[in-house]
Amino acid sequence: MSSISAIVPKTRRLIGREAEEQILRQAIEGDGLRVVYITGKAGLGKTRLLEHLPTIIGTSRNSDDCLWSGIVDLYDPEKHSNSGLEAAIANALDPERQAFAGYWKARKEFERQRRAGADPYTLEQLRKELIEKFSKDFNTLSREKRPIIALDTVELVQYESDIVQQVCGIEPQGIEVREWLTLNLPRLENAVFVLAGRPKPELAQDLRRAFGERLVEIELQPWPSEEQTLEYFAAVEEELPPARREPLSDMSADWRRVVHYYTGGHPLKVTLTIELLLMRLSLPLSFGDPLEEALQRTPAQLAEIQEQVERELVDRLMKMKGEDEPATVLYYMAVARKGMDARLLHYLLGEGWPEKRCRRVLRSLRRWSFVKTRPRSGVLFLHDEMYDLLERHAPVPDREWVAGRIAEYYQQRIEDLQAAGLSTERRRRRWQTLQTEQLYYKLLADRQAGYADYRRRAVEAIFTHQVGFDMSLRDEMLRFFHDHDAPIIWQRINRDSAVLWVERYNAMGLHERAYQVAADVLASDRPDFVGGRDDPLFMAALLAGQGTALAMQGRDLGQAAQLLQDAIARLEPASPPGEEWNRARILGSAYNRLGYIGFMQKKYTPAIDAYTKALPYLRQAQLWAHLADAEKNLARVYSLLGRHREAVALCDDSLELFQRANNHYGEAYSLNVLGQIRTDMEHFYRGYIHSREALDIFRQLKHRRGIGLALYALGEATRKRASFEEYTLGEAERLFHEAEDHLEEAQEYLTEPLRRAYARNELGCVYRDWAAVRRRHERSFTELLGQARKHLEEAAEVKEVTPEWRTHKADCYEDLAQVEFIRGPEGYAEALNWLDEAEGSIEPQYRITEQGLPAIEEPVQGYWVMLGKTELLRGHIAFAEGRAKEDSGQDPDPDYQKAIQHYVLATAYFEAFSPQAHELKTTLDSMYDRLRKLSVRRLARLRSYAEDVAGGYNLDVARFLDMFDSTLGAIKLISEERLV
Repeated sequence: MSSISAIVPKTRRLIGREAEEQILRQAIEGDGLRVVYITGKAGLGKTRLLEHLPTIIGTSRNSDDCLWSGIVDLYDPEKHSNSGLEAAIANALDPERQAFAGYWKARKEFERQRRAGADPYTLEQLRKELIEKFSKDFNTLSREKRPIIALDTVELVQYESDIVQQVCGIEPQGIEVREWLTLNLPRLENAVFVLAGRPKPELAQDLRRAFGERLVEIELQPWPSEEQTLEYFAAVEEELPPARREPLSDMSADWRRVVHYYTGGHPLKVTLTIELLLMRLSLPLSFGDPLEEALQRTPAQLAEIQEQVERELVDRLMKMKGEDEPATVLYYMAVARKGMDARLLHYLLGEGWPEKRCRRVLRSLRRWSFVKTRPRSGVLFLHDEMYDLLERHAPVPDREWVAGRIAEYYQQRIEDLQAAGLSTERRRRRWQTLQTEQLYYKLLADRQAGYADYRRRAVEAIFTHQVGFDMSLRDEMLRFFHDHDAPIIWQRINRDSAVLWVERYNAMGLHERAYQVAADVLASDRPDFVGGRDDPLFMAALLAGQGTALAMQGRDLGQAAQLLQDAIARLEPASPPGEEWNRARILGSAYNRLGYIGFMQKKYTPAIDAYTKALPYLRQAQLWAHLADAEKNLARVYSLLGRHREAVALCDDSLELFQRANNHYGEAYSLNVLGQIRTDMEHFYRGYIHSREALDIFRQLKHRRGIGLALYALGEATRKRASFEEYTLGEAERLFHEAEDHLEEAQEYLTEPLRRAYARNELGCVYRDWAAVRRRHERSFTELLGQARKHLEEAAEVKEVTPEWRTHKADCYEDLAQVEFIRGPEGYAEALNWLDEAEGSIEPQYRITEQGLPAIEEPVQGYWVMLGKTELLRGHIAFAEGRAKEDSGQDPDPDYQKAIQHYVLATAYFEAFSPQAHELKTTLDSMYDRLRKLSVRRLARLRSYAEDVAGGYNLDVARFLDMFDSTLGAIKLISEERLV
């Protein structure tokens, strides 16, 4: 494409900025770090001064040592984060990526983790590593060269904090450019940073604190005297070819002086005057005033004329005729503050303006001084001052409609991204940029609907750990409402902001901080928050956030459940108009967390009830990542209850949702749960493979909690492979060693006390089962039993008395009893002592009495399992003692009857837990394995005794009795008369 000839060519000389040029030269020729902060209102030449920097560098004493970055414009949303700005600077200074090799290697890992959906804590650690690498590589480069870096539009550095940040003392987030400029930039050596932007007092204050004497501030003003305006006229005339000078050369010096006074010496307005003159368009009539008359104007009169001149300059532009007139395009560009290109212009103007014509008109428009393009982009923008002039003097009457059309155009581009031939990372960055820019137009078209759209996007960004995207959306929203005051909506913004900060901290794993932010907001006397106590959505969201914070710490689960139930109770009867989405997502999230608490407390029926209530709300809100999480959680509970078909179906759906969203973080969690389900189903190798896949992803993401959970699942699957599948002794021992390694490592990663205790318990079970395999090798058998006791006793050393800890403690004691049982007869007495300890850990009201199973509202079903396990092992001990008596010729029946009594109780407890429970199946199998060796007559008597026991306890144990009939055949072979 040929170069575009500007109407007013850029002057080689920088007019009226000699003092500023000297300051910049001194900074460049100096040593150490120097920061020059250039401020000024729109149209005064800040960017022009930056564009002149290569000339200043080229004429400086140390020009050979300087390295120019070009202009890095913060208008680009991709540069609104630390990593985005660092990448832009590194690319500009080192396009071959040699000097910043260490940085780019670290950034590749950062991008991979972010793309995979790593948790915010992991990303924060990687981001800190990125800063270190960038600083190291930059300072290595600056020992050889003096980098000169120019940052434009720095007024976009976010400073619009929300009220909750002030109330709760929340500092700017680490990804923000503001922090980079004030904390990380001072670490760089032997460089000059030139920052340019509209005045921003907060930024100036921060820069002064950060750099002290190393900072120089320049405040640009309009040309203060007519001499500078006259000099500019002369410089423009010099640049014009002779054939184009005539309209300008015809204007007298006095006329040019009048232009100076009536434009206020504002460079953009002076240039616009020259452009209209060269285009032979009419000029404001007041420019024809005699100089003497202009000089006699009072300040008020002069201000009035300057306002009139502005209006007339805009009017002349908007009335230009011809095929390539800018008026029609300017009408739309005044709204399209995120830029205009031929595709968008064609979309807005329709078939009468094909893209070819749109390109031609936009190309022609680029000749004007008030139009600018971003580097390496065909997108056109108006000068900031021109946006302001059009808004004041030629407002678009249907601006909201135009903004809505532009938002629709952005939606098409967002949908087209899927088919674009871009890398995953480039597509992600482009998607986030388009979403952020579209948000501006949605807000402009309809503030209420646009804000609701912001809130939906922010919630999803937080949950899926897109920290930078969340902050970009927040910046765009806050900036919009600070620029377009909307008092009515600020109340909603402030309340929602409180909720979103709680959710951010919960997503980051900073649960104590999340709880405290919610508490501070609830205690605040700020009017918005005090008034919010009657707002069911606001209160429900804060209470749910606090409940989530407690639940995810694994403590105070009773209080956590109460908070979540309170949130639900406030919201379920309420249905504020227009808030259907928000209500659905709060209820869905609250029920999901309530299900998690039920799961942790081993109250599986309430957990299922809560999860199944969460699913329709999350579907209604179309929060697919939240839905996938709830499905995965429900699948785990179903599996524990033996409902494996439903568990696999739900987990498969969860996995598909995460994979479709390229959320590898969620994918890994679903894979790990699928592995646990397969292990529950006794598909031990398949369980092992799924958990191995999960571990590989978690390791790539460097997600510590995920690594710990996957290692725990792998340890369990591997132990059960070694214990229950057919292997040689050598192969089994290899698997036990592997399980041992997995579980030892798991404890290094798991931070939740209960999870660590589970892993320690499982490690004890590894040594217990290992010992059972090594019975015939006395020395190693004894050593392994000792290791099993050690780990199980350590796992049982807890003081908590909550249901989840009670069942854990009982489980440890029951496993210790199994260790003693494995020893043989000499260990039976100690085994029974441990079983007494296990039963003593369970609340006594759960015991079976002569009235049968106790009726308990919302029972801790984990208690039934533990009582079932203790009764089962008591039965095995009694049966083993009876068998030994029978082998020695003694009467075994009292022991066999005692075993049957325990088996009946065990069956009842497991039935109470779940008729489909895996424990019930293994219980019946283990009973059958023992009973099948008895005589038919004895089996028949024991079957009859089992009926008597069941009747005495008012129990229905039909499945246990059916085992005698359908597999052992006791009743079919011998009549009752022969048993008497």
